[in-house]
Amino acid sequence: MCKLKGAIIEFRNPGNTIVVQKSNIKKLFIDKSNAYKKYFEDVYFYTFDKRNIEKIDFPLIQKTLYNKYNFHSIIYAFLTPILHYKILKKADYYFGLQVQSSLYPLYCSFFFKNKKVVVFWNFNWACKIRLKEKNFLYKIFVKIWTWVILKFIDNYIAINKIEKEFILNYNPNAKIEVLPTPINLEYYRNLKLERKINSLLFIGRLEPEKNLFNLLKAMNCFNNCELHLVGDGSLKDELIEYKNKFGINAIFYGKLDSDEVIKMLNIHSVFILPSYYEGISNALVEAMACKIPVIASAIPTNLEIIKDKENGLLCSTDAESIRAAILYALNNPKKMIEFSENAYKMIEEKFDLNKYCEKVAEFVKNL
Repeated sequence: MCKLKGAIIEFRNPGNTIVVQKSNIKKLFIDKSNAYKKYFEDVYFYTFDKRNIEKIDFPLIQKTLYNKYNFHSIIYAFLTPILHYKILKKADYYFGLQVQSSLYPLYCSFFFKNKKVVVFWNFNWACKIRLKEKNFLYKIFVKIWTWVILKFIDNYIAINKIEKEFILNYNPNAKIEVLPTPINLEYYRNLKLERKINSLLFIGRLEPEKNLFNLLKAMNCFNNCELHLVGDGSLKDELIEYKNKFGINAIFYGKLDSDEVIKMLNIHSVFILPSYYEGISNALVEAMACKIPVIASAIPTNLEIIKDKENGLLCSTDAESIRAAILYALNNPKKMIEFSENAYKMIEEKFDLNKYCEKVAEFVKNL
């Protein structure tokens, strides 16, 4: 398609800034900017980073709207239309990355007319599972924020069909394109390293929805198998205590940068994700792109991309089912390699970054 006239601004929320994501700068900013520039005149990023962003070697800093005056984040958000007047007025498309950041482009659109605001809806921020451990005021805050977005914004890129149906239940007039979160296939790839035998890998936040206690419980009967867990979260200390108590062969690494993650995906034999709840997991997609065989829970979003014993293994969320899937994977390594090849073909077709940006451009062109 022809390049669209006008620039885009991708708004990022206070918890997902460049400083926070500095280990992922290439895939989250540079790769995305280069891909979008094939279809839009220019690309900018809006972030709540203060001047500490200037300490990072960030090549796109001239294309980034950030808090140069080190205001409090609420004051910065309120003053955004003044502080970034020139670029906000220039851009034709405001992209809100997830619900948390989407109130800011909506707010700016009240000052600058004829702007097309699109929400990239990766998950329902207000769902009961995500709010389960939160206090009452936080729950009310999230629900009101989500309601405002659904009430006043009509354009969405939804990560899967489930999220699309949720949006339509609240906003029947919404225009929605279903596009899974993409990856750069040149970056996530099979490095053709020798894989460890009987070595399982989990990558993700160490939080309740990831179902990690059942994963550890499932590992309890395997003496010849290792579990490697990459990521941080509120359950880390409890999980390590549980692992030590029962003598489970599990190793915790904390959070790693993108290059280290790619290496991990290339040296272990099976990737496992037994979550109770996911959007479409970036870690799962990245694993498939690196051709590591995958085991995942048979939750609705995983069912959208995994066909059992065709491009991966599915299991239930209980420890017994997880254990049975692990046992199958260990006993059928050739089958698992076959599944991983099929998974890679699916990733090429559905998750390529350049194809994704082209589809986004097609969507906004018709708004």
